[in-house]
Amino acid sequence: MKKAFFIIVCLFSVTGTFAQIGSGVELQIAQNYQFSPTTTDSTNSVTITVYNTVASEQQITFTGLSEPFHPSDSVLTVAANDSLNFVLSFTPNSPGVFSDVLEFSGNIFGSGALNISGEGVQVSISTSTDILNIGTSAVDEMISSSITIFNTGTGTMEITDITSSNTDFTTSLTSAIISEGSSLELGIEFHTLVSGPSSSIISVHSNDPSSPVYSVFVQASAVSELSGSLCGSLQLINSPFTLTGDIFVPDTCTLTIEPGVVLNAKGYNFSVEGGLDAHGIESDSIYLRGFQHITLENENQSISYLSISDNYEDQVFFDDFEENNFINYFNGDTDYISWSSTYGKNNVSSGIKMYNNENNYDIE
Repeated sequence: MKKAFFIIVCLFSVTGTFAQIGSGVELQIAQNYQFSPTTTDSTNSVTITVYNTVASEQQITFTGLSEPFHPSDSVLTVAANDSLNFVLSFTPNSPGVFSDVLEFSGNIFGSGALNISGEGVQVSISTSTDILNIGTSAVDEMISSSITIFNTGTGTMEITDITSSNTDFTTSLTSAIISEGSSLELGIEFHTLVSGPSSSIISVHSNDPSSPVYSVFVQASAVSELSGSLCGSLQLINSPFTLTGDIFVPDTCTLTIEPGVVLNAKGYNFSVEGGLDAHGIESDSIYLRGFQHITLENENQSISYLSISDNYEDQVFFDDFEENNFINYFNGDTDYISWSSTYGKNNVSSGIKMYNNENNYDIE
């Protein structure tokens, strides 16, 4: 089915730009006024301002229109150099395109004509799916998919708005026109800063009388992936984090790791040249899983309630553990811990205090 020509602009109930037409008697409206597609047996209206530019009161008469068009007044009395409003309505009783000419004139001076057209429709909306799974992305990565919207009814479909109940999901269009028997593709993008599953209701507002608001359920999920330089904070809300490469904290910044955060290293390494604020709590440690080398190259690092497990070949290496670095309350579910530094376990300037173990590990 061919794609419809669609308009990526905000749709109004009128086509064209408002202007003044007539002389002596003027209407504030486009010369060729087109009503938006209107469902049969319903009414679409526009309010028009009539100006009397003559220095005397005038009776302004409107003639020439027949059904399905009709003005609210056939005669208006407008004071000198003044204005009044009237309502022009379109009420089609069958599908099809209609046109007519509204003629207007003043009893002293001035006249003009307004060309009017409108389409009576009985549209019917449907989509290629009512449930869409966009897939899985990394946090702060955009992924997208699409649905197709069909007009299977009679006449032109006007989509006046497309909304999302969740701002993490956005659409490529917010309005469109779909001709009879045609369709268009609606792109839907997902982007989030929070890991985990997410969903939204996409609501399509149209002139379908049976389904004026058509809903599509969309879902996606995001995972937290890490590699390269890290600064800022690793927050519990985005845990667990999965490494896709070695990670390091440069000497220009500090990394904060919140209690309860889980880092799955898969054999990658973690080095700190800058600052590290990694303080778990007794009821919720910081969990480092699957690391091979953990390097603390700066002094005065303090780490609390650290749990290490599932390490590469069941061992973990603490490299370049500098003076005045402390790991307080450490639990290691691993067979071998290597401490490579001139500052050893018994040096008062550095140290590891174990917890959840009857005896300390033999740390080399």
